[in-house]
Amino acid sequence: MANLSVSHDYDCSANTFFFECMLNRAYNEELYRSLGFPAFEWLELRDNGATRFRKIRVVPSSGQLPAVVQKIVGEGMAYIEEGTFDVATMRFDFRVVPTVLADKADIRGSIWCTARPGGVVRHARFDAQIKVFGIGSIIEEKMLENYKRSFDSAAAFTRGYLERNGLLGR
Repeated sequence: MANLSVSHDYDCSANTFFFECMLNRAYNEELYRSLGFPAFEWLELRDNGATRFRKIRVVPSSGQLPAVVQKIVGEGMAYIEEGTFDVATMRFDFRVVPTVLADKADIRGSIWCTARPGGVVRHARFDAQIKVFGIGSIIEEKMLENYKRSFDSAAAFTRGYLERNGLLGR
């Protein structure tokens, strides 16, 4: 199993980050387009009061996939992300289900914020286990490298989004 933790600073509150970004359809559509994903679908957002359940479908560009993964999955790779945001703890826990090798992949993570002067630090943790003999650990490593690169790019996008939409300091 491979793990990755990343953190990024934002000049907003945790409420703003989660409700105006993570759980906001327009933000997500812009984000995934800016990251170069050829397809993004907002499948569901369900508000249960204490929690919000979000389900999206994403198709990464073939250039975003590690060569070893590209060889195995071909051009048809997509994934479903299902996540639950707990309003009380301000934590988003998710799992990622690829359309290829779904029975061999266990990909999960959590996103939460901690306060800092003038804003928050957004933390993300990913755990990936790919059970493919001989190459599972290679796929895990490459997948987490892509997650890190995507989250670093998403952080820059999010800072700009907050500024463009008058959300800084909120």
